[in-house]
Amino acid sequence: MRQLTDAVPTSEVNSSVRLAFSGFVLRCIQALTSFVNVILLARMLGPAGRGEYFVFVAALAVVTRALDLGMSPAAVVFAGRYPRACARIHGLLIRFTLGLWLAVAGVGATALWLGGVALPWPAERSLLGLLMLPLLIYEQIWIHLMVGMRRVLAMNLVQAGGGLLSLALVSLLVVSQAGGVTTALDIVGLVALVKAGVMLTIASRATRASGASAVSAGEPVGELRTWDMIVFGLRGYPNSLALLLWTRLPGFVLNAVAGPTALGVFSVAQQAMEQLLMPAQATQDAIYQRVTWLSRDRATTAMNQCLRLFVSIMLVLGLTAAVLAPWAFRVLFGDAFAGSSVVFQILLISTTVTVVPALLSPYFLGQLQRPGVVSIVAWARVGIALALSVLLAREFGGVGVAIALVVADVSSMLIILSLYVKIAGTPWRRVVIPCADDVALVFGQARSLLSWRAL
Repeated sequence: MRQLTDAVPTSEVNSSVRLAFSGFVLRCIQALTSFVNVILLARMLGPAGRGEYFVFVAALAVVTRALDLGMSPAAVVFAGRYPRACARIHGLLIRFTLGLWLAVAGVGATALWLGGVALPWPAERSLLGLLMLPLLIYEQIWIHLMVGMRRVLAMNLVQAGGGLLSLALVSLLVVSQAGGVTTALDIVGLVALVKAGVMLTIASRATRASGASAVSAGEPVGELRTWDMIVFGLRGYPNSLALLLWTRLPGFVLNAVAGPTALGVFSVAQQAMEQLLMPAQATQDAIYQRVTWLSRDRATTAMNQCLRLFVSIMLVLGLTAAVLAPWAFRVLFGDAFAGSSVVFQILLISTTVTVVPALLSPYFLGQLQRPGVVSIVAWARVGIALALSVLLAREFGGVGVAIALVVADVSSMLIILSLYVKIAGTPWRRVVIPCADDVALVFGQARSLLSWRAL
């Protein structure tokens, strides 16, 4: 089998793998703080309070993604393609965020004042959501901009720092002071405000440095047309929105059918499951820019190795987590969340297969420029998950919703992987069967990580 290093220069392989490992370490810190937050909030708020907290945060995330209009995927692709224009891209995205928020805030505030919108939370909580929207939209765009500029380390540092700040505030205000759901949501808003200030400072400096570096390296200027960026964003928008709806809509169905207590139990399992995706997410961040501008053959070879490695890794993680789940959930969350362990074990199947479309996203969006294909598959997954959730939630509760997600994830994984093999013209064995060189690469880079110099 042709090795990755035969098609891609060693420096490129080492750089991507090192970025993935450093990102993985920081993502682990973020995952750990997030998981501890889940434990503390679950124990302090109980299943019903946890469900009430989750439905607001999930709804806010869906609104944020819906208002993005595809600017996040556009930011990651165009920042990687036009390094000299990063400052201009950043300025455009800021104006987009502020303009969109002012329009939405005006409509939302009017609706709240007229009292014509029925929501499952108090009006003051809706006001908090309106104030948080520009911060969350900017954070979402900023993360993708940093990935496109290959400032993955800075991005992960900010995210890890935000997680630590959130954990400290939850410990102080929710645990020590016995704060409730409102206090927990106020903490989300405060952390978003602090992170926005830090992100704006980093982006302003990084975009100027990126432009200067591109000029000194003699990289071609290229012609960035705002309209091209907007069109690309709108083409990728359905996929971006579907990626979030796929995980959140079934929860809304469960909340409507079984109430916040059932959602609280389900949400704990779902968020615990999401922490296991950190290795794949770190790798996706590291390879996005390179997969975008590498030649087709080299990008395919790199992608094959990523798929072989991380499907194997997720299988090992999934089996280990499934064995430990019943004991771990009882000890960490208490008897009130005992049902979460069964939901978690079912969702581990989704965790393993979700790695495939997550890693293939840079290839389809950046290399192939085919956001429409990814969007169709993503919306098929949403449709399957939503339809099965409606059918199964009333009878089986959270377990039924978990089964719906697994069926949707397995179906979409088979579709997107089949399309990749056909379009890339690569044999199945190079995609799914690990080889000795894969293991050697991982252990070699792990050993050299301690002596790695920051890029």
